Amino acid sequence: MDVRARQCSGDTQMFLCGQLIDGTGKAPLSDPQVIRVDEGKITGIGPAKDFKGTLGDWVDWSDFTVVPGYVDAHDHFHVMMGDTEAQGHLPDQEQILTGVRNARVMLQGGITTVRELCSPRGIDRFLRAAIEDGRIFGPRIVTSGAGIMRTGGHFWYVGMEADGPLAWRAAVRQQVKNRVDCIKIFITGGVADRDSVPQNVDVSREEIAAAIEEAHRLRRKVSAHLYGGIGADWALDAGLDIVEHGAYFTEDQLKRMSELGTWLVSTAGVMSMGAVEPGVPEEFALKFTATAKKYPETLRTARELGVKVALGTDLRHGRLDVEMKCLVEAGYTPLEAIKAATLSGAQVVGLQDEVGSIEVGKLADLAVIDGDPLEDIKCTGNVKYVVKGGQVYSVEVPARVISP
Repeated sequence: MDVRARQCSGDTQMFLCGQLIDGTGKAPLSDPQVIRVDEGKITGIGPAKDFKGTLGDWVDWSDFTVVPGYVDAHDHFHVMMGDTEAQGHLPDQEQILTGVRNARVMLQGGITTVRELCSPRGIDRFLRAAIEDGRIFGPRIVTSGAGIMRTGGHFWYVGMEADGPLAWRAAVRQQVKNRVDCIKIFITGGVADRDSVPQNVDVSREEIAAAIEEAHRLRRKVSAHLYGGIGADWALDAGLDIVEHGAYFTEDQLKRMSELGTWLVSTAGVMSMGAVEPGVPEEFALKFTATAKKYPETLRTARELGVKVALGTDLRHGRLDVEMKCLVEAGYTPLEAIKAATLSGAQVVGLQDEVGSIEVGKLADLAVIDGDPLEDIKCTGNVKYVVKGGQVYSVEVPARVISP
C-alpha cells in the first residue's frame, strides 16, 4: 500500500460522505452528508442540498463511511513486535528509521493523532518535527519523552531509570524540562521482557506518589504502565490519571477507576499478536497469551462499571481497527468502539477541543472506510483515504473530484 498526499485546489473543500459517524456516540447520518472544510478546519456539516453552489472542490466519497481520524493513545514508534530489548539497544539511527516506517503505517491505518509513550533520547521529538515540516508522512504526535522506571525495570533500555522518591521527582522535572506533553511511569512488570511478571509491582508506593504529585504540580497528566496488583491501588490512591493496559485489574479496582474518572487505555489487540508473531521470544509469548485470555473479562467488567476507555495499538502499529474489534468482542457496541478510538482517545491525549470528532470548529481529521462498521467492526480497517488537518492522503487510489 502507498500513501500519497493530494492537495485540493483553493481554501474550501467539500467532502460528500455516504454514512457519517461523528465519533461522539450519536447515531450515524445515513443520508449523503457534506463536510465543508476551510483552511484545514470543519466549517459546515449537513445534507448535500444545503451546500449547492458552494465554491471549492467536491470530493465524492458517497460510497464510503466517514469517521473521525483515529486517535491512538498508546504507541512506541521506534520498536516492532519481537525482541524489544534487542531493538532498544540498536543505534538511534536505526530506531528513527523504524519510527519513519511506523509513522507512515499509522497514517495508512487512519490514525491522525498518536501519543508516543516512551521514546529514548528525544526520538519522538525528531519524528514530530519531521512530520510537522512535511519531510515524512505521519500523524501528529503527543509526547511523553522517556518513561520513568526503576533501575532495570520494564523497558529500562529506552527509558529513564531512577530510584527513590527524590529521584522520581527529579526525573519528572527533567521530562517537563524537555517539554513533554505528559508523564509516563512504569509501575508493574511487563509482558515484553524476560525478568518480570505483569501483575507484580516494580516500584515503591512512595516513588509512585512522588512522581504523580510532582507531575500534577507541573500541570502534566500521568500515564502508568500498570497491569494490576497492589501497585494499582497505590496509584489510584495517589491520583493517577490514566492506566495503560490494566488487563489484571480486579472488579473493585475497576469500580474505583469509574468513581475517580481514571481512564483505561486498552491494548488487547497487541496481546493476541504477541502470542503468535514470529520472532517473539518464548518467554514473552507465554505472557502475551495469558494476558490476551484475561483481557475480554476485564473489558466487559469495565464497560459494566462505566470505566472510561480509550485505545492504543502499542506495538501493533496502525491497527486500531483490531483494538475496536476486541472491544466489540467484549460486549461494546460498534458506536462505543468507534468513540473509544476517536473522541475518547482525543480526551486522553488532551486534544478533545481540536480532534476526535467531526464537529464544526475542529480540525478536519477524517478516516474514509469501505463498508459499514456498524454491521462489521472489522470494516474500520478498510481505510481508503485519510484527511489530516484538511490535507487529503490517498491510501490506494486517487480521490474522485465531482461537480456539485
